[in-house]
Amino acid sequence: MRCWRTWQGNNHYLHPPPSLARFCAATRLATKRQQTLVCDSNVSGRHRVDLPAYSTSQEAPSMALPSTTYKIELNLTDMDRSVYENLRFTVAKHPSETEERLAARLVAYALFYHEHLAFGRGLSDVDEPALWEKSLDDRVLHWIEVGQPDSDRITWCSRRTEKFSLVAYGNLRVWQTKALDPVRSLKNINVVALDQDALANLALDMPRSLNWSVMISDGELFVTDERGQHELPIEWLIGER
Repeated sequence: MRCWRTWQGNNHYLHPPPSLARFCAATRLATKRQQTLVCDSNVSGRHRVDLPAYSTSQEAPSMALPSTTYKIELNLTDMDRSVYENLRFTVAKHPSETEERLAARLVAYALFYHEHLAFGRGLSDVDEPALWEKSLDDRVLHWIEVGQPDSDRITWCSRRTEKFSLVAYGNLRVWQTKALDPVRSLKNINVVALDQDALANLALDMPRSLNWSVMISDGELFVTDERGQHELPIEWLIGER
């Protein structure tokens, strides 16, 4: 007959029943160890530094907006200086440049035209003007700015050239008091103001291929384009051409 070894069997003395006190003590020890591990995990979690996930794809660097190129055909008739030229050239419009400023640069080019007159980098380089005329030995003979520079800028530019001219536009009343009055004593500066409304109308919806006929007579300036003829009143605030 097979004998089953149970605590209630005849040979229970060979396999004594487990002690209840020892079982409870072992259970408490296991529970305490588990709680210790949980606490350590929480502490480690608070001090863990999560590194950013590595991505094989990298963001492309932001690209600067390109300049816009305008093709210009300029038929210039300057009766006051006996200048008659049919000119073709390209000019770059900076991304931050307004069409009014571009139109002012073209007016300045016609107003002060010389065979060595060229467009500077202007907004792209503060050390260059909107236009300038340079000698064969690279001396700056004529520095031309457009807009409303402050008195410090006007003084700085005038010291780097034999002749400084400024084609101003916009609301000039406050600017004249703050910027122009302090530099009136400079000997080599000339400032001409363009009528703002006429300039804004001239610059409206300028095409990329521009055909202008500019006539200057008795100090008056007229521009003819595909929309018709525009009179652009000018006023000399300092000096003359």
